[in-house]
Amino acid sequence: MSNHPLHIVLTVIASLSIAACATGTPVDTPSGWPEAMFDTSDRSQVLDAIANGCANRGYMVTTQTSSHVMCERTMDGLEGVFAQALIGNSYSTTPQMKVRFSTFPTGGQLRVQAQPWIETQMAFGQINREDMRSGQAGRDLQVFLNDLARSVRRPAPVADDLPESSSEPAS
Repeated sequence: MSNHPLHIVLTVIASLSIAACATGTPVDTPSGWPEAMFDTSDRSQVLDAIANGCANRGYMVTTQTSSHVMCERTMDGLEGVFAQALIGNSYSTTPQMKVRFSTFPTGGQLRVQAQPWIETQMAFGQINREDMRSGQAGRDLQVFLNDLARSVRRPAPVADDLPESSSEPAS
């Protein structure tokens, strides 16, 4: 790395920009992580909606189990440069943005919690991570979950599932 003054200034600005995105007030949830309640107990419906939402936003779904979805994307362009300046160095891999969505049944509903972080692997194999639950990344995930929770609802009962009404006349 050169000692050119402009290079140093740009590196400091890049580091501060990424740090600003990673720091700040956590989202206002019981856990401090982005999370939402879904008005359904159908896990597969919720997990499929999350996976589709990740894919629509340019993330690759790397894992989908019966209780969680893992999404990630390569941070490229200026975003990648800033992230690498914050948690890596010129020898580290291109940073990855990762989000794990976990589901928990709660009284006929599903609670979904998102754990976002960025990570890079250093030259000798060490993994550096930075929690991204606060700041803009956490707020964006909270909006994503809130929007999904409004769109994924318990299916309306089918007429065959409704209780039969009495055929006796009212007196």
